[in-house]
Amino acid sequence: MLDLDHPLTPHVFAASRQIDMILDIAKRLTVSDATGRRLLVQTAAPCFAALRWLNEAHFEKSPAIAASIDGLDVQLKVLAEQPASLPTGTGRRRVCGVCGDRITRANSYQPEFCSECLKTLHPALMAVESCEEGFGTEAI
Repeated sequence: MLDLDHPLTPHVFAASRQIDMILDIAKRLTVSDATGRRLLVQTAAPCFAALRWLNEAHFEKSPAIAASIDGLDVQLKVLAEQPASLPTGTGRRRVCGVCGDRITRANSYQPEFCSECLKTLHPALMAVESCEEGFGTEAI
C-alpha cells in the first residue's frame, strides 16, 4: 500500500497518470490502421518524456526505472509495427484484423481494443509499474 505521507507519493501518482495514458493509447493502437498507429505512437511521446523527467527529477535518475521506461517505449513501437488491419465483423463478433482474437467492446471507461495484441505490452508495463524496477504504481 502506498504511504500517502511519503514525499514521493505525488510523483508516483503523476507517473501513474502517464502510464495510464500510455495504456489507453496502446489499446486504441490495437484497433487502428497504419496511419493511426503512427499517430498514436507520436501521441505517446510526451507521456514517455514526462516519465523520464519524473525519474530524473524525483527518483534519483534510477537506472532500473530508466530501463523500464525504455522497455515500454520499445514495446509500444513494436506493437505499432504489427501488420495493421482494422477489426472485421460487427457487434459482438468483431475480431482483430491482426491476430483474429475477439475485440473487447468499448464502454464508457475504456476504448475497444484487442486484448491478445495488448498482451505483448504486458511485461514492459508491469516493469514500469513495479516497486523494484519502476515507479511503484502497483502499490496504488
